[in-house]
Amino acid sequence: MSYLEIKKSEHLFYEDLEKKCTYSEFTNSVVKYSLMLQNAVAARFLQKQDLKHSPHPHLANAFVESAHVLTEPKILIDIQDPLVFMKTVFACMHAGFCPVLWNSYFNDTQTQQILEQNTYAACITDSERWEQNLKNQNSIFILKTSELCLAESLDLRAAQEFEFHLQFHLRFQLEKKIIFFTSGTVQPKACVLTLENLVLNAQGSQQTIPYNSNHSWGLCLPHFHVGGFAIFIRTLLAKATVVAIDLAKLQRPQQQEFSLLLKKITHLSLVPTQLQRLNKNPFPHLQHVLLGGSAISTKLLTEKFQEFPLHMSYGMTEMGSQVATTPLLERREDLESLPYHILPYRELCLKDGCIAVSGKCLFQGYLLADCILNPCTDAYFLTQDQAQIKNGLLFLLGRKDRIFQSAGENISCHFIEEELLKIKNIEKVRIEPESDPEYGYVPVAYIQYKNISEADLKDKIKNLLPGLMRPQRFYSYQPKNWKTE
Repeated sequence: MSYLEIKKSEHLFYEDLEKKCTYSEFTNSVVKYSLMLQNAVAARFLQKQDLKHSPHPHLANAFVESAHVLTEPKILIDIQDPLVFMKTVFACMHAGFCPVLWNSYFNDTQTQQILEQNTYAACITDSERWEQNLKNQNSIFILKTSELCLAESLDLRAAQEFEFHLQFHLRFQLEKKIIFFTSGTVQPKACVLTLENLVLNAQGSQQTIPYNSNHSWGLCLPHFHVGGFAIFIRTLLAKATVVAIDLAKLQRPQQQEFSLLLKKITHLSLVPTQLQRLNKNPFPHLQHVLLGGSAISTKLLTEKFQEFPLHMSYGMTEMGSQVATTPLLERREDLESLPYHILPYRELCLKDGCIAVSGKCLFQGYLLADCILNPCTDAYFLTQDQAQIKNGLLFLLGRKDRIFQSAGENISCHFIEEELLKIKNIEKVRIEPESDPEYGYVPVAYIQYKNISEADLKDKIKNLLPGLMRPQRFYSYQPKNWKTE
């Protein structure tokens, strides 16, 4: 298989409360968007500089020997509508650009740091914040989705170069690249994945979670994260349907249309916080729930495994999503020490007790100064996840570093400590994870401070750190109280 093919059909590709989209409509939109992008992006960008690669001002000579330049023009995509988002991503690839999937949770500081690391041709967005974010980025122009969606009304029957695509199908070479940012509140890294990485990851997922054209996968993860995007890739391969839902609506009186959507969902991906908030299973035809993105307490699994058809998943952006997955949790004793099946196209080994991953799903590297830097050693990417491998099964033990996950996001204790010590009133601080029934874990602070009340200190922290990074409780700075090394 050398390409990803999207065949035209009247089978439903996407549905939410407001709209539906067939495979034929999706492919037509991709073609029309790509023509609009070629005209708009290329024309405006060429006014400023050649569309081909020009060296990044921060490119260091040291990078040249260990990395190769990413020559495709990169386009930031920050779009909240999942369907328009997917059309835009594939249109970028079809037009010869490299889509960069923006994490809308990034704060202004993170945004400016990331924009300084690489050059970008354009930003396609439905958000107003980019006018401010790009005020110092003269080479990047903003294309609003309202302009892009005007392409839907184009009549391309006379355009010979698109005639074949409009009649039959779309093909995307598997070497096409997509850039994802690692999730979490540690400084995000730009991961370069190919379509082949993502397609093989999706095909390997079929080993434990069968998925075909009779199924529908519920989308309630962020579509710009690799876990959410993987749902679209699995769906395209299976010729199935994506059903986008807002789980918050489950807490309100349900309209009939929303109840009908819930009945269609057979597969679902969740993080533990979302599972915790579901009091009961509202999906009458649910067959598989892929649960990952965070450490999961045995208590939560004990409460939920009889109500939901759960699979535990271990994965990462650098591997295109899933790496290993458990069978359905069916017996209480399964919950104590869960065996994860290593999926096809993945290779795992242990180095100093930590998982090292390789295989055909492994990413190309991190993007920095417009170069792809490969951090792997002997073709293996070393993680900080401790584990055991017995009889080909993976047993997770925890993290080696001081990073934990809260609501599916990576939280660095060390990073929070560095930020808090910028407050002059704080003399000493130690951040530790503490178990939480809703978020899995939350940060707490063992702290010593002076000349400030706790209320004023919390106000300073609120202005300094985003929500998931703010300590939820404060304790006296006593090393004997610390829970981890």
